[in-house]
Amino acid sequence: MKVHETATRRLAAIALVFSTVAAGCGDGGGLPPAAAPAPAPAPVAFGAFPSAVAVIGQEGFDQVAPDGTPGTLSIRRGEPAVTAGGGLFVADSGTGTLKVFSRHDQPGSFTDYPGVTRARSVSMQSGRLVVVDGDTVRIFESAAPGAPQIAFAGGATGCSTSGLNNPTSAFLTPNGRLVVADSSNHRVLIWNTVGSGALGEAHVVVGQRTMTSCVANNDNGDTDPDPAPTASTLSGPRSVWSDGTRLVVADTGNNRVLVWDNLPAGHYQPATTVIGQRSLSEGRPHAGDPTPSSMSLATPVSVDVNDAGQLAVADEQNNRVLVWNRIPATHGQPADQVLGKAGFTDGESSAPSASTLSEPEGARFHGRDLVVVDTGNNRVMVWRGTAPPVVTPPSVHPAPSLPPTEPLIPPGPGVGAY
Repeated sequence: MKVHETATRRLAAIALVFSTVAAGCGDGGGLPPAAAPAPAPAPVAFGAFPSAVAVIGQEGFDQVAPDGTPGTLSIRRGEPAVTAGGGLFVADSGTGTLKVFSRHDQPGSFTDYPGVTRARSVSMQSGRLVVVDGDTVRIFESAAPGAPQIAFAGGATGCSTSGLNNPTSAFLTPNGRLVVADSSNHRVLIWNTVGSGALGEAHVVVGQRTMTSCVANNDNGDTDPDPAPTASTLSGPRSVWSDGTRLVVADTGNNRVLVWDNLPAGHYQPATTVIGQRSLSEGRPHAGDPTPSSMSLATPVSVDVNDAGQLAVADEQNNRVLVWNRIPATHGQPADQVLGKAGFTDGESSAPSASTLSEPEGARFHGRDLVVVDTGNNRVMVWRGTAPPVVTPPSVHPAPSLPPTEPLIPPGPGVGAY
């Protein structure tokens, strides 16, 4: 009798284990399946010698109205900004005003953003508007006209811990740091926190050994520029971008773009990767070659990175914008796409059309669009990329069900003891 009871208890325990596992794997119980991670944004492609979808500042793609014509733009330099709702901000540096358009992708009238008198460049981050206004960087609470100014940097020229000399680009990182290209001081300044009012002294300098050194390519620390750049020096940087982790700088005077894998936390930290040159000790136009190529640059003046990780560089003297489908991790990596030219080896100026550029000074992604300040033609061009087709994974058929098995009958008395 005891043998029968023991066998019965063992069989019941085994059945309980199998029923628990089945409940966890089926639809009737157990923990819910983990949510699938959100898909990463898809990179965009612009095609071969693509045409822009919109021109702003001129009546047509093939027209260039004389500088100062009513209703047109007078652009000398600068990067644009686009709001989440598609509003466009353009620094009209010829008049010093900041122009506001209701749509970035279609022509229309504009208004002047109040409180800005020497507009040079503009960017957006988390709804805040960042404007380079003369030798001051102004941070407004929002893009709405009349929004209060919450903080500012610079305001005084000179080579100091807080002065700026011809700043050309300013960018707020998602984690609240301010990065400024202090062009004529041949450095990039970083404020680790942005409070209210005057920001005062910067916390980090990139491109110089100290906050009181402002000489181009000054690796040896004297008062004269060195003949060649290094991984730590800069010459007239014109544009910055950072996601709070990485830093990308258009090192314009050295005909290169530098990448730091980690946003510098101390002075004079060396870059990780160089774009446009074969090594970190070179800085010649076209990387020393007679003509441009897919890897070289000539006076790069603007950088931007989209949510898919694509890098756009306005290559001013080659009259084009280059796009890398991801931020390069090796020196001299060639670009994947070109806008403004039919190929990578043409850098000459061309007549205005829906596909050409003349000395572009600013590039900014907005979703699938790339907004380009086409300075030589006093206009803004908008290209619209296409995402790659969605690949539907093959359907997975469930395994065929097995025929039902006979119920397990416990042995009778005195049979099959364990």
